[in-house]
Amino acid sequence: MASRVAFSSRKAIAFTSSCPVCGHEQLQTYYTRRALSKLLVTDSMVDAYCGACDVVWPISAEEKVQLTAAITLGRRDPSIASHRRH
Repeated sequence: MASRVAFSSRKAIAFTSSCPVCGHEQLQTYYTRRALSKLLVTDSMVDAYCGACDVVWPISAEEKVQLTAAITLGRRDPSIASHRRH
């Protein structure tokens, strides 16, 4: 489930999705806001990845809805937490 979404200064979006193999929440940091928004608007597949299991899966329709809502809120609400890569 895409339970957390964060925005970085580079406009990359980080979200989590559960790996279908191991069940652990995996942080996804591969999409920019623009790229992810385009995938969501066009109802295209959004992939997630688990490095431990080396598996890629499409996020669910529910996760897409949650991401769309989070991105929409993020544009209006600057209080969304920033995610910075260290």
